[in-house]
Amino acid sequence: MALSGVIWILVPNLGLLFTFLALLPNVLKLFVGRPPFRRTPFDWLVVVFLITAWIGYWAAYDKAGAWIKWWLVATAVLMYFALCSQPRQNIRLLSLVSFCLTFGISIYFFLSNDFSGNSEDIAIWWMRNRPQIGWPSIHHGYISGLIVLTGMIASYWLWNARRQSFGRFNLAIRTIIIFVLAVVIWAFILTMSRGIWAAIVCGVGIWLIWKITTSNRFARNQRRVLLFPVFTIMYLGAVITFIYLGPARTGEGTYQSDYGKNTRAELQSRAVYFLADYPFTGGGLNSFPGLYSQYMIGIPFFYFANSYNLFLDIGIEQGVIGGLAYVFIYFGAIWVVSKKIIESQSSPQTQFIRWLGLLILIVTVIHGLFYDYLYYGSITMLALCPVGFSMIGLSGRQEVGEAKSEEIELLKRLGTKNARILISVLMLGVVVASIGNFSKFRSIWFANLGAMQMSQVELQNFPTDEWIGDEIVPKLDEAEGTLRSSLQLDPSNRTANQRLGMIAMYRMDFKSAVDHLETAYIQTPDHRGVMKSLGYSYLWSGDLQKAQGLLVQIPEVGQELSVYTWWWNTQGRNDLSEIASLALENMDSLFPKP
Repeated sequence: MALSGVIWILVPNLGLLFTFLALLPNVLKLFVGRPPFRRTPFDWLVVVFLITAWIGYWAAYDKAGAWIKWWLVATAVLMYFALCSQPRQNIRLLSLVSFCLTFGISIYFFLSNDFSGNSEDIAIWWMRNRPQIGWPSIHHGYISGLIVLTGMIASYWLWNARRQSFGRFNLAIRTIIIFVLAVVIWAFILTMSRGIWAAIVCGVGIWLIWKITTSNRFARNQRRVLLFPVFTIMYLGAVITFIYLGPARTGEGTYQSDYGKNTRAELQSRAVYFLADYPFTGGGLNSFPGLYSQYMIGIPFFYFANSYNLFLDIGIEQGVIGGLAYVFIYFGAIWVVSKKIIESQSSPQTQFIRWLGLLILIVTVIHGLFYDYLYYGSITMLALCPVGFSMIGLSGRQEVGEAKSEEIELLKRLGTKNARILISVLMLGVVVASIGNFSKFRSIWFANLGAMQMSQVELQNFPTDEWIGDEIVPKLDEAEGTLRSSLQLDPSNRTANQRLGMIAMYRMDFKSAVDHLETAYIQTPDHRGVMKSLGYSYLWSGDLQKAQGLLVQIPEVGQELSVYTWWWNTQGRNDLSEIASLALENMDSLFPKP
């Protein structure tokens, strides 16, 4: 599986072949009557994650890109089970491989990153003299996350290597290790981000909680075993809340443009609406760029590749169930590992492995709130690796003094009972909610289906860098019928009204567009896509006063009106071209800057 992952990154065209080859040993195990994988506490949730990824492929507008991403998700699942199946004595080898991988990531960064924005002489010299290999650069936030994750796993090998003698090659090997560490640390410093600092602070807080809950003060508390995992989850929730109230709203990486402040809080608060648009199917694998451009900011080209949030992106592309499954996998792993840390009297080596697994999970969750580095491109195959590594410390060969059946019992109990209970409760909740609001539930389903059908037509060749004209209307008949079925059950459904309003705009029936979009605007007055579409519908209907109230909040409208003056002429609508020209001439009075 490790080789398959490397091939996906270096030679993507051969990734699928190597994934098939990696599956063969597990298929052979089934033929001889052996289970292909070791049981884990999260088998059912991982299966749900994989199934929703397949549904996401079905829903996607870009089938080619979605097909590749689905196989990357499948590879992530296989790598998860492969890691969970490793005996504990293999951790040293895995850690050594991770050490080499950390160095490789750092070298990749130095050979591919664009340092032209750096004014230092050494950076300019390096850009001119480094080998020109033509590798695509990876965002520095993704690099920092990968360096931290692989580096933490590599720390286990380094922890053992400090006491190990390498014979006559001792000095040479130690020199190489020091050189590699210097390269990795330098790459880490250059890619350091707020997400990593937040993860470090959170990790220190978790350690302090452990020190407090294991102090003499709690020694006689019979429920002490639960205190550490409970406080860990609570503290993690507090850190996440603080991140969204503070760093996510301002700070590094933000820049003002016509389309907003572009803070993570703004981007993610807008992207959350797609969870309501596609709750059952998801918007489709690899679909976020088109969905955000078309339905949120109304432009015919890509703007953001993802929402900069690992968990939100999965919910958007694979639906709410897929997103929740992924969240429960990570938070469930944090609960299980932290509970095992405090309830077991194991050797320092075993405790080190478990602490390493817990901290890797914490880093993944916190850094994943800033960067979607484990669900983007070829790196998607690592989406479950942090959880897989953390499970090695709970299974495998037992140590002297540990109960032989303890770990197996833990896996059975948590893997079958608790996971099934969780899934059953979620399904029961959905059934109860649907029974109580059956018409609304069906309306949401039809709106989801209609929005999916519409995006598959509208975004088929996206980006085109051109606005859509009335030629697309006949292709939207199926989507329009499905969306109208939604409104028959719930006339106020925002998703259906927004999409039907857009179809009416394509048809140049601006009165109907206003009716639908006004209903959508009442439901969500801060939805930028609805606001912009309604503002233009008012404008093309000749209601400049109402148009002004909405379009004044859309900074790019001035630039777009100059294009509309020409574009409407090409569509045979000289009257609308004149309206655009009039609005453009009176920009200062009609649309003053807020």
